[in-house]
Amino acid sequence: MAHSNETYPNRFDFPYPVLMICGPSGVGKSTLVGSINKIVDIYEPSISHTTRLPNLDQETPGKSYYFITREEFLAKMNAGEFAETNPYMKGSLYGTAWSEFGRIGGLNKVPAFDIDINGVIQLDKLIPRSKTCRLYLDVSEDEQRYRLEKRGRDNQEAIEKRIKYAKEEKQQLLEIIKTDPTMFQVIDYNNFDPNLFAHQLINHLVYQSEIVGS
Repeated sequence: MAHSNETYPNRFDFPYPVLMICGPSGVGKSTLVGSINKIVDIYEPSISHTTRLPNLDQETPGKSYYFITREEFLAKMNAGEFAETNPYMKGSLYGTAWSEFGRIGGLNKVPAFDIDINGVIQLDKLIPRSKTCRLYLDVSEDEQRYRLEKRGRDNQEAIEKRIKYAKEEKQQLLEIIKTDPTMFQVIDYNNFDPNLFAHQLINHLVYQSEIVGS
């Protein structure tokens, strides 16, 4: 079977940079994308496939994620249907299908990814950097814990697992930028208001202004 990226020969021809936002769980990545779209209706969140079970009180299948079985995920991966894949915390599988580029392009919008570092590394090999904006929203451990507790989705054990994973990812980030300083723009996001930062980020994406705090 042909690799599914061949279905979208112009998949990266978007009018503005493809947005990739990384950072610790609970930092506010999805909130930031929502804040951007309240100002300008340019970006469309990419919807990932995942093998984890949905939280039906807070998530809508087909809107929050595409929820599929592990067997279905592996079959799609073997068929070349994913642009990037990653096991989160060595557990559930997550991935972005090539078809998401076609879906979002069909809406005349630009993809916005709430994604982890490994996903960015994979997409960076596929999309020219001149066509992407790669951000890492950095917060302290105490701030991450506060935001996760305020979000109210996880018990304390799950929160500590997320914090542990964030530490490991931060170490990975530091190793990457030692050898490739332009891979990420690291933003000190401890005291940023998402609405104010959204305005600043739009100016950067649309008018190429500098991002304060990077």
